[in-house]
Amino acid sequence: MEADMKFYRVIFVLFTAFNVFILLAEDISDLKQKAENGDVSAQFEIGNKYYCGTDIEQNHERAFYWMTKAAKQGKPAAEYKLAYMYQMGVGTKINIDLALEWYEKSVEHEYQKAKYALGYLYYNGNGVTQDFEKAAELFLEAAEAGIGEAYYSIAYMYMLGEGLEKSEEKALSWFEKSA
Repeated sequence: MEADMKFYRVIFVLFTAFNVFILLAEDISDLKQKAENGDVSAQFEIGNKYYCGTDIEQNHERAFYWMTKAAKQGKPAAEYKLAYMYQMGVGTKINIDLALEWYEKSVEHEYQKAKYALGYLYYNGNGVTQDFEKAAELFLEAAEAGIGEAYYSIAYMYMLGEGLEKSEEKALSWFEKSA
């Protein structure tokens, strides 16, 4: 009797796993179809799935393809992700000029993470002339919008007086927020 129960449990688990696999395959197929038909949200979502390997085999070149499609339709999150892919060489060759172009487009669309990323490039002089004031402006906007990574950057800049008037009090305040 116990052996029969184990057998039925195994059959149940296998049946359930198979059905989940079929449903995921259908969902991915539907998503790809929507993306191919120009649905910007589907293009972004399938791009993310390829990027992360979620519900589909990871493929950065395919992720890059779909992020490009979505970014060209003006989706700010896709513009940001595409910029990152150009910056880091994920699914494509490193191209800082195109990374800057896409970060700037995403910033124009008020995508806050892009403000932090663009600020980081200005802070380090990566692809642009180093500009602490511009970096501080972008970091402050991102921090005020709740982008946690920007808190530490602002604190650091206040501590050193880079692009902002040196202030231990403000540095400490931002460091506390970053913790």
